[in-house]
Amino acid sequence: LALLVFILATYFSTVLARRHHPVRHRHDRHKRQHAHAASQTYLPGSFVVDGGAATPESGNWGPWSEPSDCSRSCGGGVAFQTRRCRDVSDTGEELCQGGSKRYFSCNIQDCPEVSTDFRAEQCSEFNAIPFEGRYYKWVPYTKAPNKCELNCMPRGERFYYRHKRKVIDGTRCDEEKLDICVDGQCLPVGCDMMLGSSAREDRCRECGGDGSSCNTVRGILEMDDDLQVGYNDILLIPAGATNIQVREVQASNNYLAIRNVTGHYYLNGNWRIDFPRSLKFAGTIFHYERKPHGFYAPESVSALGPTTEPIYIVLLYQETNPGVQYEYSIPKGVAQQTDPDSYSWIFEDFSECSATCGGGYQIRNVTCARRRDLEVVPDYLCDPSLEPARNQSCGTDPCPPRWALGEWGPCSETCGEGGSQIRQVYCEQIVTGGLPSVVGEEHCKDELGPKPPNTQSCNVDVPCPTWHVGPWKPCNRLCGEGMQKRQVRCFRRVEGKIEVLGDSACPGEKPEEEKPCELRPCEGVDWVVSDWSGCEDKCGLTQETRRIHCANQMGKIYPDDRCHSYRLPELTRECE
Repeated sequence: LALLVFILATYFSTVLARRHHPVRHRHDRHKRQHAHAASQTYLPGSFVVDGGAATPESGNWGPWSEPSDCSRSCGGGVAFQTRRCRDVSDTGEELCQGGSKRYFSCNIQDCPEVSTDFRAEQCSEFNAIPFEGRYYKWVPYTKAPNKCELNCMPRGERFYYRHKRKVIDGTRCDEEKLDICVDGQCLPVGCDMMLGSSAREDRCRECGGDGSSCNTVRGILEMDDDLQVGYNDILLIPAGATNIQVREVQASNNYLAIRNVTGHYYLNGNWRIDFPRSLKFAGTIFHYERKPHGFYAPESVSALGPTTEPIYIVLLYQETNPGVQYEYSIPKGVAQQTDPDSYSWIFEDFSECSATCGGGYQIRNVTCARRRDLEVVPDYLCDPSLEPARNQSCGTDPCPPRWALGEWGPCSETCGEGGSQIRQVYCEQIVTGGLPSVVGEEHCKDELGPKPPNTQSCNVDVPCPTWHVGPWKPCNRLCGEGMQKRQVRCFRRVEGKIEVLGDSACPGEKPEEEKPCELRPCEGVDWVVSDWSGCEDKCGLTQETRRIHCANQMGKIYPDDRCHSYRLPELTRECE
């Protein structure tokens, strides 16, 4: 076991000596640890041990502590563990060799797309703190020697200031690299986002790839006779390209430029030469350089990629081309096209004009084709700045004016003596754009004569509809409550014939078509009488009376004609 520890320590010491880095790297089996906070995921599959000395570990070390909180919630933070040496001399000196602290990656999942850059967040914390009596908007400054200091520059100013000696652990050392700052030092991170990992990308930026699924395209563009003074497309780099390198073989008075397939220039376009600098476009960062620095020096353009759109390398040609060397990698199966000048636009004749006056148009078919066989190819392979027009205006003379006649509106009366209806009448003229516009009536009167009428009579001597009401049909029940119905229709006479209309055509409310009826009650009825009114205490009264009703056994009252008249009781009598 001691021999195995010695071999591993020797190996890691060699790795560190190559990197000139004062830490040692260790790799264990990949495992996940979760901190007490549910939102933190620890990944100590590989780690970096602090210590600085490339010596084997020895002594009685205690166990590693629980992981600290992760320094970031996403994007690759750093957590650490500590341990203590248990071998202590009589003077209190620790007798162990090795690091007492180790760092590893945590929360390596990508941050949301709307998230602010982590270094920019740290700079922005000083926006609300006055600096020499003024408030500034602070942005990261990354050109200082120590990448792991928090150096910030006020927006719009020309100076920077070190706000902190150390950025927060997990801050990227460089925008284009995965290496991160840990305790003020820039430490390597593998392409698997693991601190201390040895995983690396191949030429196509596949993490851990061996390059077997990647093609590297390289060559020298030495064309000269086919070039014209000005901008010339010399190379098409497809989307998805990585590790792009383009440079002049030697200094010349020519310049490299870059544009997209729509003709928009990202670098050195419109006869304006940019200073050497880094530019972000096409999904990556391009580095434009002239070395030695100056306007008359070999130019170079490089980018790590991958690009998110096809781009053209363009030569701003002013003198003999000494040659442009290029190299890029692309996954196998992606089409590689390096000769955009072999394509050109082809077009047909314009169609007939769509209008003889007032503004028409003509169209034609325009396509991009390969020059050698005229095979149609996608339009982006041709130079968009040379694309012929696909349509043009024609028939631009104004059209003669005319009376515009609207539809007749509804008649004010539907029958009887009749009513009137109106319509819109106005003068219009198509002057341009193919659309008519209203002009003064005098234009039409001069060429077409008087204005057509906008009112007319309607529905003259049209018979008005009326209701036809038929007789009531018998009650539908022989006894008890029933219904009686009759036919009610809206009609009118037209040339001696009856024309049945909808109810809405007749004026007034429609007569009722049914009503309740009762021929007789289904149960027996008889006369029901009240008590006699009496004669007592009624001075001079000679007769007494009583009330009478026709009703059934349940007490329901019916009209008197429902009871037999011969059974009608006496209603008055003489007082005794």
